[in-house]
Amino acid sequence: MLKEEKTVLEMLEQIQKLQETAKELFRCQSASGKQWDEPVALLQTMLAELQPILQQFAAEEPALMAHLMCQNGSASLETVRRLKEQNSPRLPDKIQYELIPLIEELYVDLLFWGTCYPSREKMQDYYSGQMKELCPLPQEKGPYRYEVSVIVVAYNKLEYTKKCIQHIQQYFPADISHELILVNNGSIDGTKEYFESLNPTKQIDIAHNTKSFSVVGRVVEGKYILFISNDVLITPGTVSNLLYCIQSDPKIGCVVPTCPNVSCYQHIPAKYGNAQELIAFARQNNQPDPFRWEERPKVVTPILLTRSDAEYFYAFAGYRYPFFAQRFLAFSDDLLSMLVRRNGQKNILAKDSYVFHFGSITIQENVNQKLHAEGRQAFFNAFGIDPWGKGFCFEPALMEALPLNETGPVNVLGVNCGMGSNPLKIRDLLKEKARNLQVTVYNITHEQQFWPDLEQLSDQAVFLTDWTQFAAAFSPVKFRYILVDRSMMEPESFKTMLSQLYERLEAGGTLAAVLPEGISPSHLSFASTATQAGAWTLWRR
Repeated sequence: MLKEEKTVLEMLEQIQKLQETAKELFRCQSASGKQWDEPVALLQTMLAELQPILQQFAAEEPALMAHLMCQNGSASLETVRRLKEQNSPRLPDKIQYELIPLIEELYVDLLFWGTCYPSREKMQDYYSGQMKELCPLPQEKGPYRYEVSVIVVAYNKLEYTKKCIQHIQQYFPADISHELILVNNGSIDGTKEYFESLNPTKQIDIAHNTKSFSVVGRVVEGKYILFISNDVLITPGTVSNLLYCIQSDPKIGCVVPTCPNVSCYQHIPAKYGNAQELIAFARQNNQPDPFRWEERPKVVTPILLTRSDAEYFYAFAGYRYPFFAQRFLAFSDDLLSMLVRRNGQKNILAKDSYVFHFGSITIQENVNQKLHAEGRQAFFNAFGIDPWGKGFCFEPALMEALPLNETGPVNVLGVNCGMGSNPLKIRDLLKEKARNLQVTVYNITHEQQFWPDLEQLSDQAVFLTDWTQFAAAFSPVKFRYILVDRSMMEPESFKTMLSQLYERLEAGGTLAAVLPEGISPSHLSFASTATQAGAWTLWRR
């Protein structure tokens, strides 16, 4: 929170007047003379008066971007004035979809960083109350005008942006109604002029990069949102398959395709040497197949499809959730994935969809190691979990060591497996390899920080503070796979726990554990042979 609370509140009142004046400008867009000139002059004066004060605030709170947003409003107003002189048909859209939203975002930015942050109580008050009024969702504004809102955000790198747009033009299905929203986030390399030449449905030019594109939340009019980073090339079948996936289950909140140059093992084996071979591979791969859809605790989102009536994308973009809009850009994927999980919905990796990703072209200039560290700590402070913590990504060595060819009912148990990615991966590999849909995932944890999410990601889950209660958990279920990750237990208690778990294996089942320091396979008497897979020790019953 800023120290000069009284001054902050006065500035917020001024920004509200700005909003009213900008809306008046929209209403009189066809007028001339005094009726047009007066609101323009008033907007210019008010924005100029706000700027030096907001600049002072920014020196006090580095996350505040209101001073840049104010400059963006001034630049947008100048464009509006020029379009009026030219009698351009683009004038109404420029006011409605750029100038007004920019001023509305200016208000939210100052409100949040100036009066709420870092007080957890005041931030929660904002999220539970003011946010819904100040940042309405599309369905609250009227019927959807399109099936899909396609959003491309560019910050320089024009050569990549052109390739991205060309692939959208060539491979977006003609039978799906959509709007194309192009956001120029402070580019100085001709991106603005290139976007203008395309005559998109909506174009938003942000003069000064604020490290967010929250303003798009105010202009979306599609039922679904397809966000495409400007370093992504979509391929034939991508959009149709992603839509097929998300429409198949109302509990699916976010869908991403496979692609190279991302973390969390979202790539699939692919061989191609040029653009033609890429398209040929994609055509072969992109055949609709629900057996290749994987639920993930976390997805990485250079491209994503989500529902516009849910808040997930808006958090990702910084709309409604300014906490991750600027300073902590690198953790927007984590925030989106968490909101999906905690709202009882699923993050899906659709392996039947493949796109090409050049690799962090859009954000790499905005993120450095210091911000990564700050963002990681801030995420932990806000939500109680480490975004680089245990169990967000599965472990390939472990999966390769497991047979994973069973048909019929299979029970999988994870014990202290963090966010539960490894048990989920077993289920999904059995679904893909053996076409097995009879896999039940159970989880037990005594790590409180993972419980709110693990409960959503499991078919059944139990939170235990006392391991002696385990005997009653899921009784009398036998398991085909039991995975035990590191534990804070004393060595003797851990050995006892493993022995008990081994007894819960069915014949032919596998127990896999990450053994803590001080324990080796030779210390365990319940099984004579053990194999290694990375950090994991495996026993078969």
